[in-house]
Amino acid sequence: MVIHLLMVRPSMSGKGIASSLIKFATELAQKNSCRALRLDTGSQNIPALSLYQKNGFEIIASASKKVGDVIAHKNHLFLEKIL
Repeated sequence: MVIHLLMVRPSMSGKGIASSLIKFATELAQKNSCRALRLDTGSQNIPALSLYQKNGFEIIASASKKVGDVIAHKNHLFLEKIL
């Protein structure tokens, strides 16, 4: 299963909302017999990377890519949590 986009309103950050969403996604993936949960983020997004690693994700790959074929991302990170 893939988490495509995870966002929390900045004024609500630090309240555990993102971790709760990740927990929900993990439980949903397990109920659907998924073997892994995956997501990605830019390497410059330190808060997101820290959150994902705190919730059991590991970096499995990195690559350069363009978002919308316009915005260049160097060292875009791909993460996985084995269920």
